[in-house]
Amino acid sequence: MHYDEVYEDGTFVDLFVLREYKPARLASAARKEAEENEAEALQAGRKYLYTVGRTNRLFGDSPSELINGCVKGDDGTTKVFTAF
Repeated sequence: MHYDEVYEDGTFVDLFVLREYKPARLASAARKEAEENEAEALQAGRKYLYTVGRTNRLFGDSPSELINGCVKGDDGTTKVFTAF
């Protein structure tokens, strides 16, 4: 979780999940992105924080209930915010 005191009324947090990627898949994706952006490839690690969404509800009966309670965009999908 990451607390965001300046969003809305200051009661929202960003939720993250730690994901693990297989090295070969990650290296391939990093190479592809570097080629598309004409930049050097990022160092490929095994674990990354992945944003789930922003919510002011920290408790629920299931993970899906928490995810469904995240802020939605105009198109109805979970809105992704820049956290750091």
